[in-house]
Amino acid sequence: MKFEIYCDEANPDILTSRHPRARHLMIGSLWVPVELRTEIKARISALRLRHKAWGGWDKMAHGYDSSRRVAVVYEAFMVVLAMGLKQNGMLKANFVTCYQADNSIGKIRTSPVWPMPSLAGR
Repeated sequence: MKFEIYCDEANPDILTSRHPRARHLMIGSLWVPVELRTEIKARISALRLRHKAWGGWDKMAHGYDSSRRVAVVYEAFMVVLAMGLKQNGMLKANFVTCYQADNSIGKIRTSPVWPMPSLAGR
């Protein structure tokens, strides 16, 4: 069986800093069987239609990036995805990062709501 593997870590400074931002290192991965990829992506698209997501902050541009969204997964643990449409009109998402947003959760929850690209007529 073949898999697509998506992974990231949060709070790696806990291993190197005398004053780390958090108490726990988080390492996560998502293993998606290749034959289930299309179905899983469709289910994620359906969830996106049902739940609100917030626009993501682009640190380099000092502004909100409507091609990204931030989803509150659990309390203040965030997952950032680059969202958009493929040429065939299907919604796509690329994993960007994940982290514990203790200091920024208030700002994230007051960010503009992510403008879902229109899927009408596709």
